[in-house]
Amino acid sequence: MCDSPQVVETGNGLPISEEYTQEITRCGAGEVHTIAAVIGGIVSEEAIKIITKQFVPLKGTLIYNAIRSTTLVVNSSACCSRAARG
Repeated sequence: MCDSPQVVETGNGLPISEEYTQEITRCGAGEVHTIAAVIGGIVSEEAIKIITKQFVPLKGTLIYNAIRSTTLVVNSSACCSRAARG
């Protein structure tokens, strides 16, 4: 038995892990309610930060991995400065 995850080829040539494709097709065309709740909570928290000017909002793009329940904030200014350097 192979321990490495299978990779599925998409129409645009990008490989995607079979784990991700199974998770997407598991819920069909419906919305996964737990993911909607997490994203809604994050968005509302950031809105409250902006409205009250009490805390510092996220600086960049938040990426949420629902399979592993992890987040990553990508700082767009760091990406732009790296691209400008070469």
